[in-house]
Amino acid sequence: MVWTIPADGIYGTILVFGLIPLLERPEIDALAEAVTSALCGGGLLFATDFGIWDPGYSRHASEWATIGTNSFRGPEGNLRTYLESGELTRLFPGLDEIHTWEGLGPEHQHGSGPAERHGMAEAVWRR
Repeated sequence: MVWTIPADGIYGTILVFGLIPLLERPEIDALAEAVTSALCGGGLLFATDFGIWDPGYSRHASEWATIGTNSFRGPEGNLRTYLESGELTRLFPGLDEIHTWEGLGPEHQHGSGPAERHGMAEAVWRR
């Protein structure tokens, strides 16, 4: 996938929420490079992802086809990529890390489904 984010450091803030789990490894690397080049000096980047400690990881690993490291495709074409501990922060070298957190997020529901918690990683950087 080619990301059409204009480069040349024009964005003061970029949010990458909920996107990384839906991408294959080469797409994640391309996104990280595009986002980094589009961020202006002093700009902030916020990003989140699911980690391998997410309760859904073991189900996807056992039931879906493996297409890359911790990356799986379901029978209907759904994709999930999970990052390992510390991997989110390593995707954006050259940026100054301001905040990182990894753990289980708050309990919540999707529609009328059961209560659940996601294994999340989040980080904030400054260029």
